[in-house]
Amino acid sequence: MPKADLLGALAQARVTGNADLAVARKIANQFRVSMRAAVLRLVDVERATWSLFHAIRRLPTASGLGASRQGSLVGQATAG
Repeated sequence: MPKADLLGALAQARVTGNADLAVARKIANQFRVSMRAAVLRLVDVERATWSLFHAIRRLPTASGLGASRQGSLVGQATAG
């Protein structure tokens, strides 16, 4: 994600300091990237600390579930 676009999204969300998990999730959703990718980019532009990256590593995950490119959940039966 381009730095200018990321900083614009942060400004639009009125984030003045470092991002937290909620902001990182919004950024990840807006740019359609993983939380890990969003946080790494936030760290890269000095708008998050490594402690945020370590915090997402501790979040529980739903193993086997995730969005596919077609929009259905992976692991879910599809019609057809």
